[in-house]
Amino acid sequence: MVIDLAHVLGYGRTDTTDHCRLIFIEHGGAQLGLVVDSEIGVRYLHPNTMQEDTVEEVFATATALLDNRVVILLDGVAIIREIAQQLRAPAYVH
Repeated sequence: MVIDLAHVLGYGRTDTTDHCRLIFIEHGGAQLGLVVDSEIGVRYLHPNTMQEDTVEEVFATATALLDNRVVILLDGVAIIREIAQQLRAPAYVH
């Protein structure tokens, strides 16, 4: 299954362009594709870059610094569970 991440986060639908990407996340036996408007590649965040402030975004777990910009870290498992709940489907398969 594929969902539009911007739409799920309340930012409207993603315009399909050459920069759009499909990113997959997994939890247990469930796999979910996320359509995103662009990607910057894989980055590793060190615990010492985590910000202590509270983030009030849906599915956000924390913020971190990435290339001197604050980025929001999303909880992929929470996204999968929310979509499964909306579809009344199991969130993972044993």
